[in-house]
Amino acid sequence: MAGLLVLSLVLAAVLAWQAIQTARRHRVTAQRALEDYAQFGAFILASQSYRQLGGAVAEAFTSWPPSSKSIRSGTTCADGSVSFEQVGGAPLKVTGTRLTSAESTFLADTLRNAMSLLEEVGWRFRYIRAPATRFDGFFIGSFRAPSGYGVRGFSACLGGENSPFRRVIEKERALPPALTADLPADSLYSVSVSGAQGRPLYATAIKYVSPYHGSAKLGPEFGDVTLDLQLRPEIAKRLVIGGIPSSPTPLALGLLGLSTLLVVTALLQIRREYELLAIRSDFVSNVSHELRTPLSQILLFADLLKLGRLRSGDERRRSIDIIQQETRRLIRLVENVLQFSRSNAQRPRLELEALPLQGVIEETFDAFRPLAATREVTLIMDVTAQSSVRADRSALRQILLNLLDNAVKYGPRGQTISVDTQGENGRTRIRVSDQGPGIPLDERERVWEGYYRLQREARSAIAGSGIGLAVVRSLAGDMGGSTWVEDADTGGARFVIELPSAAGAVA
Repeated sequence: MAGLLVLSLVLAAVLAWQAIQTARRHRVTAQRALEDYAQFGAFILASQSYRQLGGAVAEAFTSWPPSSKSIRSGTTCADGSVSFEQVGGAPLKVTGTRLTSAESTFLADTLRNAMSLLEEVGWRFRYIRAPATRFDGFFIGSFRAPSGYGVRGFSACLGGENSPFRRVIEKERALPPALTADLPADSLYSVSVSGAQGRPLYATAIKYVSPYHGSAKLGPEFGDVTLDLQLRPEIAKRLVIGGIPSSPTPLALGLLGLSTLLVVTALLQIRREYELLAIRSDFVSNVSHELRTPLSQILLFADLLKLGRLRSGDERRRSIDIIQQETRRLIRLVENVLQFSRSNAQRPRLELEALPLQGVIEETFDAFRPLAATREVTLIMDVTAQSSVRADRSALRQILLNLLDNAVKYGPRGQTISVDTQGENGRTRIRVSDQGPGIPLDERERVWEGYYRLQREARSAIAGSGIGLAVVRSLAGDMGGSTWVEDADTGGARFVIELPSAAGAVA
């Protein structure tokens, strides 16, 4: 059974691991699909932006001078534009918004190498990012004039309301329409455009922070201009059927932990069952031994009386005394077994009354003296006539008989067993002291448990059922009392029973 439980736990662990790995693979696949969507969307928007911007620049350079044809809206700044032309070694001609000194210097330095660069790579135009200017940059193109190669260009602002990026983002379907339906672009993703070293050129009003993003360059003519797209995380459910699978790790680990707890509980229960079986076997064996001894004595002396082997009156009286003594011993054992085996609902109702301890203890001594005499044990009592408790008479007698029987059984031959009482704060303590080896400190609480025997007595020849003290504590508890063990003044053990006092009890 234990092997099957452990095997089932291992199987549950394997299944949990497989579920976690399968979900992880599905999650990675879904995440890669979303990253692909983001990359594809960035590529589409960058391509369309390149076409529109490139077309606008090519159209602006088709006829010259600029005064004869206005620059297309969206490629100029809101506060005006700057058009310029340089042919051969002629001075730079600038029209439009007046340039600052820094802007003029930057433009002159750039144009110095523009012709050779454009001729070398075959570009029709190039976008030059202008640092610290009012303009985002300048579009520079090459053309062949009668006097040789020349350059022409104009300033450009790519941000703001008239940004070409804004028109592309609003009109272009960067994601499959079958999945996104008619949702507006700003509810699907956010876009930002940056130039060299990440300097911003344009960004949508709404910005999403997402692990699913893509980027694409506009084209070689635009240098380092890059478009970045961030997918809105909530759109994952539209782009991937079922969305991003949630990790089953917490649930799997929780179920695995619960399974482990159940298996461990079952194993502990099985172990406890085996322990109970062993305890029951020892109990049956010990009780059988305790029953066999008095029954054998009763049968032996009954046969001697029946066969007339005992000829003198003293022998016959002694045989009858032994039969009576062993019969009482049997009755006590049976009473203990019955009391221990009954549940709370089956126990007889105790009749609590005011009992004078002196009388009850004397009665108990009278019934126990024959058994004490077989071990040459002396019984002494130190109880005042005023000592009384509120208890059930038969239950109190059974408690005293059990404690005296234990003291005789485990104590030395010829010892003295004393019973005395103490009263304080409405409680009376009945103390039974012996001259035996005592109870080890670490076992003083366990001796009150059912079936438990001291470690030193577990393999001794002394028979014992292990339920006598459990019955004592049970009966004392039913009468509102408590029990414990302490060291006796004589060196042995002292068993203390504390019960409610009953002032004014009568004998």
